[in-house]
This record gives sequence, C-alpha cells and structure tokens, in this order.
Amino acid sequence: MSASLGSDKIEALKAILGNENVHFGSSVERFDPGFDTENLNSRFVVTPESVSQVQDLVKWCNNQFVSIVPLGGRTGLVGGGKSTPGQITLLTSRLQKILQIDPLGQFAIVESGVTLGALNAAAAALGLSAGIDLGARDSCTIGGMIATNAGGMEAFRNGSMRSRVLGLEAVMADGSVFDDLITVLKSNIGYDIKQLIIGSEGTLGIVTKAVIRLEPIHTRTATFLISFDSAKAAIQALRRIVGEADVKVLRSEIMWRSHFEVTATLLNFNSLVAFASSGSVFVIIETKLDRQDDFDGMAEKVLAGCAATDGYMDALGLKSEREISDVWRVREDWAVDRCYPGGLWYDVSVPHQQLDAYVNGLKNSLNKIDSSLILFALGHLGDSNLHITVTGEVPPTALGEQISECIYEPIKGSGGSFSAEHGIGVEKQKTLINWGNPTRLKLMRSIKAAFDPNGLLNPRKILP
Repeated sequence: MSASLGSDKIEALKAILGNENVHFGSSVERFDPGFDTENLNSRFVVTPESVSQVQDLVKWCNNQFVSIVPLGGRTGLVGGGKSTPGQITLLTSRLQKILQIDPLGQFAIVESGVTLGALNAAAAALGLSAGIDLGARDSCTIGGMIATNAGGMEAFRNGSMRSRVLGLEAVMADGSVFDDLITVLKSNIGYDIKQLIIGSEGTLGIVTKAVIRLEPIHTRTATFLISFDSAKAAIQALRRIVGEADVKVLRSEIMWRSHFEVTATLLNFNSLVAFASSGSVFVIIETKLDRQDDFDGMAEKVLAGCAATDGYMDALGLKSEREISDVWRVREDWAVDRCYPGGLWYDVSVPHQQLDAYVNGLKNSLNKIDSSLILFALGHLGDSNLHITVTGEVPPTALGEQISECIYEPIKGSGGSFSAEHGIGVEKQKTLINWGNPTRLKLMRSIKAAFDPNGLLNPRKILP
C-alpha cells in the first residue's frame, strides 16, 4: 500500500531529511540504478545521513502509509530493489562511517552504506579483512550484503554474512530501533532477531549499523590454475590439497570450459586461451604462504594432491601479479554478457557429488529446448555454489519458463538450493511459492506480518 507523493508530502520529507537529501523527478537521474534498470522507478529517492533521520522517515511513512524500498550498492540480481511510483527509494550511500575497528577483538562497527572495499581497505591497515569477498566489492554495501546474506569466494571457510555479523542495528517498520550491536561471539539472549533480519532483503527492517567479524589478512599467497576432466576430479583434488599438512586454502573457484575459453578469448589472454584446451573444468586455488619464498614448496604440495587424482590434466603456478590478475579477471569479468547480451542468469547450490551430473544433464535439457542455447557455468568450488548463464545469439527471454524448469527441477529434493547467495527478490518468488515447504511459507508470512503489519518495508519482495 502506498500513497501519492504530492507537494505536501515532499515538503514534509524535506523537513525531516533536509532539502539536499530529497530527490524526485529529473533530479533522480543523478543516481545510477545499478544492475537493475527498475531500481529507481519510484522516481523518488531519499539519502538519510543518520539513524535518527531513518527513524523519523520510517515513522512518517508508517503514519502516511507510504512504502519504502531500501537500496545499498544496487548490485542485486533478483529484483530486490525494484520500485514503483508512489514509493520512496532509500539509498544508504550517506550512511558510510566506519565507526570502529578493534584489532584485539577483531571486529568493525560500520554504518550500512559502507562498501565492502572501503571496510577491507581500512581493516587492511591493521592486518585484518572482513573475511568475505565478492566481485562487486567496490560497489556492494555492508547493509545490502546483510540484507541478502551475501556469500562470495571465502564463504566455504568463513561463512556467509550470517556468520560474519556479530551484531546489528536496524530501524523497524514502526520507526523503533532494534539495537543489538553485540561485539562478542557468544550471546544467548533469546530469539536471535538479527538472524531474521539478515537475508530478509529489507522486508523486516532497515539495517543502519553492523558489527562485522574480522579475520587476519593473508598478504602472502600462492595461486594456481589447474585443469581437470570433471568437477568430481576437481573436488577430489581439493580435498587432498586441504588435507595436506601446512596447506591453508583461501579460495577455490571453478569455471567450466565454455566460460573460461570464451572469456579468456574476449579479453585477449592468449596464454590462457591456449591453456583452455587442457581440460573440461578449470579451478583457481589460492593458498596462504608463511614466507614468500615458500612458493615452490607450496606448489609441490598442491601438485602432489592433483597428481594423485584421476582426471587431473594440467596446472600453472602463477608467480607474477599480471598472471594472477589475468586469471582472476577471467573468473570475475562479465565478458560473456557483453558477447551474448540478454542471457538468463541463475544462482544455485548443487551437492558436490551431483555437480557433473547436474551440469551435463542441464546441457542435454537445454539442447532439447533449443539447440542454439549456450550454457556458461562457474562458481565457488568449496561450497558448490554455481552461477549459471543461459544465452545465445538471440536473447532467450521467451524461453525463460522452460529454461528455469531445467535449472531448478534437478535440484528439487537433492539437498541443494535454487537460491544460493542472491536472495529471492521478485525474480524467484514463483519458485519459492511452488517449492517452498508450506510450513516455512506460513511462518515467513507470520514473521512479515509481525514485523511489518502495514506491509510498507520493501513490499512484494520475497513473498508476493
């Protein structure tokens, strides 16, 4: 439910937030909508500077029955920030203070608009990091990452945002402040409300501050690019490498050949294009080094784990910064989307033992729909989270429902998940309703009603 934002309401909002923090009409064009062009469709943006301003704004919206759509770095991919006229889009970009970094307790207290890159840069000065890494690190905000329970490349060892958040502060639907800025690991004080807010995509409360667990930063690393004939072989090798004494794996990313070869070609990385002929899947393994001159010793341990694995094909030890940068660029670049615009994107988790059967079966299913469809797959090997793009010379939008069925059906009942680390938003609502356990859905609706009885916080997201 929302109301028209007439001149009287605009003046009221200016009184609450200041003229400089209220933007409407053509002035909204100064803001980048981010990955989703519908993010700023409300054509009304506010940029509060403090939790008290957020409080006053939410209280006013609750009294006026005006809905609010919170937005962080605008890097979401499931429509969680879409808005419509009559709603207010709340950008957290001015809530960007790093309030404290405690090197002894290894935590940081930050406002929700702080980017992951900014937090990591500040923590690095003290030998620490946020313990989580995403390709959108310089854009994504801590508040947005909390709202979507972001995962990323280090989740297999440090956990997703549910594990990174010690405490948080959020403004609730009635304008009250939920203050749970706990800075210690152990706190058993009843229902863990913050865990309900984490991953709720702004539908239960607006995160304004958070306490983030920090980890020691690893400045000396060894990076390897390894090819295998299957995901099973890659997983077996990773298990052997992790089991080696004195080997700490920091990141392990997998790319199927189509993604690796096409991206390397588009980026003109000729040596990597040549390496693409050596296998079916390609894995980047980054390990910790105690001393930089330990590279050869680490390479011996890593390659021994690979050589003991049936299906190991070839490996490159990456010593120069340029080599390392190029390989990570292939992993993180959106070159495939530039080459084949309009593709359909999916984010799923598949149990390790089913990865090969899932990807191979998916190729066959897509071929039956349309032989011109192309599958690109990559992801986080350590936690079996796959990012899949289905595309072609012609955008396959019209085939969306059939393709989604191919993507999701094999996961049902497998122990995997149709939504790994990007949330539900609006794009996955139908799948949630169709596949969600009835008891889960009933409880989710009850929680939403209890937290936001007027349905004004990011309405029609997650649950329609």
